[in-house]
Amino acid sequence: LILQVVAYHYCQADNTYTCLVPEFVHSIAALLCRSNQLTAYRDLLIKEPHLQSMLSLRSCVQDPAAAFKRGVLEPLSNLRKEQKIPEEDYIILIDGLNDAEFHKPDYGDTLSSFITNIICKFPPWLKLIVTVRTNLQEVVSSLPFIAISLDNFPDNKEIHDDLNAYIQHRINNSQEIINNLSLNGKADAAIIGKVSNHLIMRSLGSYLYLKLTLDLFQKGHLVIKSASYKVVPVSLSELYLLHFQAINAGQINGEQQWEDFSQRMEALSCFLIKRRDKTRMFCHPSFREW
Repeated sequence: LILQVVAYHYCQADNTYTCLVPEFVHSIAALLCRSNQLTAYRDLLIKEPHLQSMLSLRSCVQDPAAAFKRGVLEPLSNLRKEQKIPEEDYIILIDGLNDAEFHKPDYGDTLSSFITNIICKFPPWLKLIVTVRTNLQEVVSSLPFIAISLDNFPDNKEIHDDLNAYIQHRINNSQEIINNLSLNGKADAAIIGKVSNHLIMRSLGSYLYLKLTLDLFQKGHLVIKSASYKVVPVSLSELYLLHFQAINAGQINGEQQWEDFSQRMEALSCFLIKRRDKTRMFCHPSFREW
């Protein structure tokens, strides 16, 4: 499936530019140009300066719909007709579309309304996969999409199998996780299977929960000591607290030198990600809320 993904976009409420339509168009075009599956599109842009101008940030601000239609959709459709793009379906991923609603412009489209207006222009082989929070589904109510809910994962075998596959991948690639998931340090397939099922149920379908929990097992901050699995965190909030306590376990009071501060920022780098402009951003909306 990953080979079909030709572009992606993350909407982040704490990063205004990711929630604005012109930046979305400009960013998607840039990623499509870099896609290994769409080298013909990149070659076309190199040969046609007017297309580059059409996709400039200035043009995207002036008329994002025209920029996307004439600079992205029409060239891609023409290249497909000329058989310069393989006969495959391709995917653009958009994550956290609800976050873009925090930055509604005074006039013009939100990212959601822009997609609603432009989706009818998409060729049938170029698909969109959009994620939103369950309690904010009205954001995509006008989009002609099939909805898949991750909240019903106990009744959805495919979601359960995907979560289990991720856990098994992490376990198979880390002896530390195996040791700390096993009672008395003994690797037992039955016990590991029970722990895996327990983690899946606790995750409520969240891969972030699984990642952070398995990270704690891998680092030795969590160790299974009984069949009750009481050490397993029950939520993302508890996970953030555990990571915070682990990072600050050696904290001492007093004046902090720049080197110490830099080391602490590096320890937090998986949660406070550095942007290209050297500022920091939260790794995930749930961490910001915590």
